Parts: sequence; C-alpha cells; structure tokens
Amino acid sequence: MNHADSHLLPNMRTLGRLFPEVYALRGVVVETPPWTIRCSLAGPVRVWMYDIELSLRPTRPAAGLLALLLTCGGRVSRERALDALDLPGRTPDARRKALSTAAAELREVLGWPDSVQVSGGVLALSEEPVWLDPIYPEPGREDLFCEGRYDPWIVDWRAEQGVLN
Repeated sequence: MNHADSHLLPNMRTLGRLFPEVYALRGVVVETPPWTIRCSLAGPVRVWMYDIELSLRPTRPAAGLLALLLTCGGRVSRERALDALDLPGRTPDARRKALSTAAAELREVLGWPDSVQVSGGVLALSEEPVWLDPIYPEPGREDLFCEGRYDPWIVDWRAEQGVLN
C-alpha cells in the first residue's frame, strides 16, 4: 500500500459503512459497526455520527433541544420543551412554531426524517441508532455545560450541579 492509499483507507471504510450496498455490488463486504451517535455537552453542544462531526450550530434552538432530549433519556413532553428552551416568540403559538422549527432543524442536521419524532405531545429521538451517553463537563466546570446556551433548564442545571459539587 502506498502513502496515498493509507490516507484513503479510513475514508473508504467510513463510506463502506455508510453505503454497504454500493460496496456489495463490487463484491466487497464491509463490516458494519453499530450505528452510533455521540454528543458532547462539555462546551458548545456538538454531535458526531460514525465519528464524523455534524454541522449543528450550538447557538441555535436545535442544539438546546438535542441537549434536553439527551439529558431526559431521549423523550420529553412538548410542554416541558416549551418551558425549558429559550425559544423566540412571545405568544404560545409563536413558541410552538419555534419548537417545530427547532425539531425540523435537528432532523436536518442528523440527516433523516424520523430522527426526531413527535407523537401525542411527546418529542423523542429515534431508537434506531445507539445514542452514546453524552459527554458532560468535569466537576467544577459546570459553567461549560452547553456553553453559549442560556435556556432556562441549562441555567438551572449549571446552578444545581455547581451546588452539588
């Protein structure tokens, strides 16, 4: 294997995991690891799928929604999300629309329509991938939790965790 091939190999493995059917057409079987999504809440909210960082903008409501869902076991009521997130809009209708927009943006970032499901007044992350436990800031650095976000639930989390440590 030459130097150029050694740099291409990791990318080819990633592409093979994402598109195993294409490789199968050429007779190449690619071992497919579990579909995992990893998030960091230590600093700005960040998310990786198959070790590829996705373009989630940490200051957007979609990032606050993802963090809320992750810390609530993947499911949260619409009312809880409306109370917890710093959404634009002064009227209840405007805030509900902003929550729908945040969910749609999160679906777009994650890359598939069922990644965030809404049913019966509950928002839920898809159970298809393995959602790894989020990365939290080290004790004593609670101020870094979801850095740049000032949703009411995040401000409360920082205060509660700071008191406990």
